[in-house]
Amino acid sequence: MSAVSPDKKSTPADLRARKGGVPLVCLTCYTAPMARLLDPVADRRLGGDSRGSVVYGFDSTLPVTVDMMIQHCQAVRRGAPNCMVLVAMPYGSYATEEIGVLNALRIMKEGGADVVKMQGGREKASIIRAIADA
Repeated sequence: MSAVSPDKKSTPADLRARKGGVPLVCLTCYTAPMARLLDPVADRRLGGDSRGSVVYGFDSTLPVTVDMMIQHCQAVRRGAPNCMVLVAMPYGSYATEEIGVLNALRIMKEGGADVVKMQGGREKASIIRAIADA
């Protein structure tokens, strides 16, 4: 069961305070009804680019666009307005610092995401830094 009030959106400070205590629950969610259903049992919703395969039947996540992820995030946000929503940035949407910042800001501003998620290691550090700074 979530340790965060359903009437209050959790913050990074809430996450830090839970370290070593009550486990965090993060579930992948694709729709507003699913977000409502999961609201009592999960602290966070992850909007993954796996939506391309699971919802649209693509062979991979490569066809998923930033616009698709924004729509997806909007639906999840409507279903669970007070949860923390993490959205995956799709392939190619953070190829450079400039592209990454633009797309991360769009996902957060237009989609309503609280957090963006990227894949990569040290080679993406400058992009992650630029997004965090923005």
